[in-house]
Amino acid sequence: MFRVIDRRTATNDHGITVQRAGRDFIRYRDGDKVMLIPWERAATPDQGPAQIVYVDDKLKWQPPNEAIDITPEQIAEIADNVTNAYRELGLTTYIYQR
Repeated sequence: MFRVIDRRTATNDHGITVQRAGRDFIRYRDGDKVMLIPWERAATPDQGPAQIVYVDDKLKWQPPNEAIDITPEQIAEIADNVTNAYRELGLTTYIYQR
């Protein structure tokens, strides 16, 4: 379960933090590993503000962890975590897998 830290950030008890890091990226932190995930704003006529988050097999951890591979199962888990975190922040999130 994620909890809100501020209007851009949510975290859980497993060391996962999801934070909007500007207009183009979400900062996803898992312990000491960090990745930047592309996103963009969207609007839905019935649900208000939303965001589209782009996940694919090109996701990489930031240095010094860039050599650590990310499996398809981990990508799915990251997508779920982002969706759940932003649900707590009151945003509808659409995951787009390229």
